[in-house]
Amino acid sequence: IVTSVAFSPDGRSLVSGSDDKTLRHWPAPDAWLDELCKKLTRNMSRKEWSQWVSPEIDYIVQCPSLPIPPDAPDNLKEKP
Repeated sequence: IVTSVAFSPDGRSLVSGSDDKTLRHWPAPDAWLDELCKKLTRNMSRKEWSQWVSPEIDYIVQCPSLPIPPDAPDNLKEKP
């Protein structure tokens, strides 16, 4: 059973993790990114990128034709 999937920052490959504690590296067809962008309404904000991808990886616009939302003020930040 696949329990997790993560795309590489450039969207050209992905890694899946399974219940049997194996990781598998997969090439991602270029069309996947296009299909994903067709279903989204916006890019991640820079703050979302930092929280969900990594603060150590420079921000990448995921879907160039979609808007980048402004970062929410700290007082609207989701509470743990």
